[in-house]
Amino acid sequence: MMNRTFSYSLLLMLFAITSNAQQAKFPEADWEVATPESTQVNSEKLKAWVDYTFTDLKKRKTDALILVHQGKVIFEKYNYGYSQNMRHISWSVAKSFTSIIFGIAESEGIINRNSKMADFYPYPTSSSEEKVKRDQVTMSSLVTMSSGIDWKEDYGTASPLNSDVTQMLYMDGHRDQAAYTASRPMKATPGDEFLYSTGDINVLMGALKAKMPEATYNQYPWEKLFNKIGMKNVVWEQDNSGTFLGGSNIYATARDYARFGYLLLNNGVWKNEQVIPTDWMNFIKKLSPGLETGTQLPSEPASYSAGFWLNLPVPHWKIPSPYPSAPLDTFLAIGHCGQTIIVVPSKDLVIVRLAHDPDDEGIDKEVYVKLLLDSFKATQPAPRFEPVKVNTASVVQTPDPITIDPPTPPQKKTSIIHFTRLIASVRAKEFCSCHFIVGQSVDFCTKEALHGFPLVHMSVDEENKKVSFGILPAVEAEMTSTQFGCSF
Repeated sequence: MMNRTFSYSLLLMLFAITSNAQQAKFPEADWEVATPESTQVNSEKLKAWVDYTFTDLKKRKTDALILVHQGKVIFEKYNYGYSQNMRHISWSVAKSFTSIIFGIAESEGIINRNSKMADFYPYPTSSSEEKVKRDQVTMSSLVTMSSGIDWKEDYGTASPLNSDVTQMLYMDGHRDQAAYTASRPMKATPGDEFLYSTGDINVLMGALKAKMPEATYNQYPWEKLFNKIGMKNVVWEQDNSGTFLGGSNIYATARDYARFGYLLLNNGVWKNEQVIPTDWMNFIKKLSPGLETGTQLPSEPASYSAGFWLNLPVPHWKIPSPYPSAPLDTFLAIGHCGQTIIVVPSKDLVIVRLAHDPDDEGIDKEVYVKLLLDSFKATQPAPRFEPVKVNTASVVQTPDPITIDPPTPPQKKTSIIHFTRLIASVRAKEFCSCHFIVGQSVDFCTKEALHGFPLVHMSVDEENKKVSFGILPAVEAEMTSTQFGCSF
């Protein structure tokens, strides 16, 4: 009886997936474009949403905005010299891609969420208590930002040399970003605290690299994800060790980001293929352990899962739903300076905004979503998806034993010379990416992407796609390939 019940449940699940996929209208070579009215959206009311997004230019600098409803692009606009075929940096939206790539690899038996970080980065510990904590760090705790690793995710200018994320991205840590993160001391027992960390996500990509040949690893995101859904123009940068920068550095067009959002909208199905495992789709809609059952109060209110932000309340910490105007099944990929992919299954809706906001406060997402949903007419068709019921079962496997010599943990640098080098590294790397990967002008990359920072002692080699910045010594960045972008 149990086997029959299980088989019947499985058939129902597969039927639901197939039925929803058949109803979905998937883009072929390009998206179908339609008017808002054709999908029961009021154009006049939609204008209020557009005006909000493209005004107050001191706070909001929107580069691209796309609205996909019922499988059609019903609104699209570009600004600041961007166009339909130009790539844009993802910043932390990359974390959502990394989560999905990891979930696919797990479904193929390459790695699993219960694998331990210490199996890949066996750093010595300062005490037995530290060792006990470190030995509990798993891939699952890393992707849910509940690893317990001490981390300062600070992009401010007050003390950038004390920020782990700047040390990792632009100082000595940039050579092997996963190793830098794994070398940090433990702050809490894994699962006890939610602490947002770009480093945690990078460790996943380092661990995945250790589980497959280099050539396989380098093509894996394209073969398993990008090519399957027609993302044609993706660049994903790597650090000097050859590890994908899982926390920050993907470049794609707005329409390609919309394809990723539409894949998520359809529960990981593209046409008739389950690209993202159903189990992983359930996992990314479940609250992080640090939020659901943690013992240490989060530093800020958050509703987060495994590489995605949620709209669920967090009863354990009495945190309300972040966006009261949006359905509870809404989930988001969010990046620095205003990058967002918002997915609302119950509204058959994907919203992509790409930007270079001066900070992360440019858009009030509650106002942003409310203005949009106010334009939806009352006669909307029934949603294709009900809110997903989360399966809390985990994949339990024993990780393959491996032996890796631990690299020497990089040390933080804090002198004025190191501060000068940090500035040079940021400017050289980001100018290289802005100009050579994105294709923006020298003027834009100077005034907008780098917020007008004076580029003294800068030289640009257009032929060889190199840029150097600073003195004592200069930092040089170059575009190494059309697939892996810039490095320094």
